[in-house]
Order: sequence, then C-alpha cells, then structure tokens
Amino acid sequence: MKSTIYGKKNSIARKLLVAVILMSSAMTILTSSYQLYNNYQRYIEEINVRFTEIQTIHLKNLSDRLWTADLQALKSNLQEIAVLPDIQYMEITETNKIISSYGSKQDSNVLEKNFPMTRIHKGEEISIGSLFVQATLNNAYNQVLTQVFEILISNAIKTFFLAGFILFIFNYLVTRHLQSMADFTTQLDITKLDSQLNLDRKTTHANNPDEIEILVQAFASMQEKLATSISKLKERELHYKELVETTTAIPWEIDLSTDLFTYVGPQAINVLGYPITEWYTENFWRDHINPIDTDNVINLRKKSINTRLDFELEYRMISKEGKTIWIRDDVKVVLKDDKPIKLQGYMFDITKRKLDEIELNKHRNNLENLISERTTELIASNKELESFAYSVSHDLRAPLRGIDGFSQILLEDFGHKLDSTGLDYLTRIRTAAQMMGQIINDLLLLSRVTRQDIVITEVNLSTLAYSVLTRLQESTERNVQLIIEDNLIAQADQNLITIVFENLFGNAWKYTHNNDKTIIEFSKTIKNNKTYFYIKDNGIGFDMQFVDKIFQPFQRLHNNSEFEGTGIGLANVSRVIHRHGGDIFAESTQGGGSTFYFNFNS
Repeated sequence: MKSTIYGKKNSIARKLLVAVILMSSAMTILTSSYQLYNNYQRYIEEINVRFTEIQTIHLKNLSDRLWTADLQALKSNLQEIAVLPDIQYMEITETNKIISSYGSKQDSNVLEKNFPMTRIHKGEEISIGSLFVQATLNNAYNQVLTQVFEILISNAIKTFFLAGFILFIFNYLVTRHLQSMADFTTQLDITKLDSQLNLDRKTTHANNPDEIEILVQAFASMQEKLATSISKLKERELHYKELVETTTAIPWEIDLSTDLFTYVGPQAINVLGYPITEWYTENFWRDHINPIDTDNVINLRKKSINTRLDFELEYRMISKEGKTIWIRDDVKVVLKDDKPIKLQGYMFDITKRKLDEIELNKHRNNLENLISERTTELIASNKELESFAYSVSHDLRAPLRGIDGFSQILLEDFGHKLDSTGLDYLTRIRTAAQMMGQIINDLLLLSRVTRQDIVITEVNLSTLAYSVLTRLQESTERNVQLIIEDNLIAQADQNLITIVFENLFGNAWKYTHNNDKTIIEFSKTIKNNKTYFYIKDNGIGFDMQFVDKIFQPFQRLHNNSEFEGTGIGLANVSRVIHRHGGDIFAESTQGGGSTFYFNFNS
C-alpha cells in the first residue's frame, strides 16, 4: 500500500511553515515594537519642547498681565498658546484660586506641567501665581495605532508569500523525495535487497553530494549491510542448531496456545528412547511423567506461567524401556505484550546424580544415627562427670573443713602452749586447706562455665564494668582512676560475661595494689581489622614469653607470697570468650602494666 506524507499534521513541511511564520512574526513584533516605542518617545519629546516654548516665550507676558490684573489680556494670551499642537487645557491660579483658564480639562492620556509665575518687585523676585498646562496624548496614541495596523498588514502579506515560497521549494527539493523513499521502503522485499532506490532528480557530483544524495547512499549501504547480516544470521542459526543438537541436554519449545511441542532436540532419543515424532503428539510429555511426580510438576508449571517467572524442576520420566529417568528441566517463560506465549528450556539427564544422592542420603542417615548415639553417650558422660565433680567436691570439702576447723581450735585453745614454729605450722595448714577449698570452687566454676547454656542478650558492658569496679572499691580504700567508655554494647550472656569482668578487673585491681596511683581503663579499639574491647592497667605486668601460659589452668607467673590466687581465673575467662565464638589475647611489659583484648562473635 502506498504511503503518503503530504498533508500530515506532523510533516516536516508543515513544521517548517509554522516555524517560518512564527519566526517572521516574532521578528516583526520585535522590530515594530522598537520602532513604535521610538516614535512614541519622539512625540513625547515634541510635547516637552512645546512646554519649554511656553516657558521661554509666553510665561513672562502672562506674569506681566497677571501683575496688572489684565484678565482680558490673560485670556487672549491663553488663546494664543492653545493654538500649539496637543495643548488641551491651561489655567492660571493665584493663591489656589483660578484667575483665568482656557480649553477642556482631560482626566487621562495627558502630560501635565506647572510653571511658577514670578515678578521683580523692589529688587526682589516674588511669586504671584502659577500656570498649569495640560497636553493630550490622544494624537500620539492614534498615530501609534495607525502605524501598528499598517505594519501588521504589510508584514502579514510578506510572511504569507515568503512561507508559501519556502513551502513550495521544500516540497520540490525534499518532501517528494522523502515520499519516494517511504514508498520504496514499504514495498521493499527482504528477499530482494539488491533492488535500487532511484529518485526523480539530477544526480549531484560524486565528490560533492547533497543531503538527499547522502541519504540515498546511506540507504543503499544499509541494504547491503542488512543483506550481509541476514546471510550471517542464517549461518549462525544453522551453526547454533548443529551445536545445540550435539549437546547431551535436550532443547525444547512448547507453544502455550496449543500446549504442543514445536521443537524437541534429537538428544531425546538417546535419553528416553521415543522417536521425536511422538513428542509432537498431544499430552505426550504429561503421559510419560512418573505418576508420583505428575501433580507436583503440573502445578508448578501452571504457577510459573501465571507469575511469568522462569523456573527449574526435577522429576522422573518413564523411558520406552520402562526405566525411571531423572530429569532436571530449566524452563524460560517467553512473553509477548506481557503475556506468556511459549515455554523454552533444556532437559538434563540427572539419573546418575540422583542415584548418588540417594546413596549419600543413606550414609548421611547412618551418620546422623551414629552422631545421635554418640551425643546421647556424651550427655550421659557429662552427667556422670557433673555427678562425679559434685561428689568429689563434697567429699573433699568435708575433710578440708575439718582440717581448717580443728586447726582453728588448736590455735584458739592451745596456741599459748605452742612455740612460734608450731604456730607457723598450724597457720600453714589452715592456709593450705583454704587454698585447696578455693581451688575446688574454681574447678567447679570452670566445669560449670564449660557446660552452662548460653543465653544471648544485649549487655551494656560499660554499666557492668562500673558495677564490678564499684564492688572492688568498696572492699578497700585506694587512689584509683577509672577510665570507662560509655555505652559499650555487646550481644552476650550477662552471667558469663560477669565472670569475665570479675576476673579481669580483679586481676587489674590485684596487680596494681602496690602502685601509688592506680589507673584502670575499659574501652574498645581496632586491631587486625577487628573490633576488640580491652581492659588496661598500670600494674606490674609480666614477661611476654610466658603469655601462652596465662590462660591455662594452674599456670601462675607469681607465687602466693606476692599475690594470692589459684591460676584458674584466666582459664575461666578464656573458656567464656571462646564459648561466645570470640578471641582473647594479652599484651604486657614488666613494670609497664597489662592489656587484655577480647571480642565476641555471638
């Protein structure tokens, strides 16, 4: 069908015509406005010249007539002045009283001027009245309107002829050739791209083509490139088909309007054994899905089509030999105008993988049963260990309490009969018994820390630090400076973290005992790209070559004569931190204090 671009509302010719008219009108308005404005200003200047003429020529005569009170002469002079063009009205006033006037007073479209009237009397200039002159602007406005009308008429005629000429030239040089190109494109057959576009015009010089010739050449080049692209596309399509059909996956396509396969790759014969022609029959795919999987597969397919989402599913199909073949189907929903029209995808034979998974699940189930049995045995063992620890602690505490108690009685009742050596022995016995009791308590705490369930909550570490240090300060009077950063928050078990703080702050308190001024700091920092909380003191410190021992049970770097302790506290701290998935380490210098760094990964 032949297309036409003539007469279209959005044609280039019409747009050009409108642009010319608008541009010409705009230029006319601008130039005319400037010209009219100048004419108006010139008219105003002429009126001002007449005002000046009245002042220089007539004002003195009027003043003389007013001085002599010659009203008839005043009237005559005003009539003479009224002959001047545009002078509308004049009046002479003396002490706000009109002495003489001439003409009709106008309320609008006027220029007004007051002239003071004076007289030399006894060597002095005195005011005797004023002259009020009113000039009309009506003539000026009439002249401007006349000029506007003349300019509009003349420019409208000029613009009309100019626009018509431009439209004719544009149609001849451009539009008709564009129409020919549109007709040629509409009739172009993609199988006959060698046809040539010929225009009814003189061909320009090959070395200096005009715009239309450049467009024709570009169109010919486009035809050539399009033909080349179609040829390459056909080659690629053939190559792609050969490539797809050499893979082990089965490519396929279903038309949703008929629910029939439009393509199935030849690989389907090797996987399931059915001839390809059978795949194109109605309900073939549905009828050969394992009945166990049919409902689930069909429902998932419907859901994915309705939601327009690609999907993947695994199911079983029955081969021609009656074997079960596991299939993984990767499906793409093809849309047109936002509506599903096709399904495309690949079927993969995953039978070997599925059989391996089934075998692996058997081993996994056996392993889970074995783990369950070992867990039950471990729980029983822990309960036995807990019972044993309780029994041992109870059995040990009773004789220790006897040793401590009877030693106390000996000191109180028979201490006066013993010499200093005997008293020292009894004191050592009591101290050892108390130390043994504390060791038993610490071992029980270590056991409880290892077994206790962790309850993670948000803990304000700064508040907890203040609480622990306040209890330490209440037990003794010391000059201690506490530096605690506010609102340090962690996700942790508050009861277990209290054990950590009591041990770390207790050590900081203990090992700064001999300082004149103690400084204990709690804050956080970044080390090795990780956030750590730290507790720092200015105590005696320790040799870093022994740093690996301080978190092991019963490993002490100082004897009891210097600082009391059991060597269990830091072991408890390490257990708690590691149960939170965190990390702890220490840095110290002898005589320069210690810093313990720790974090949580709750």
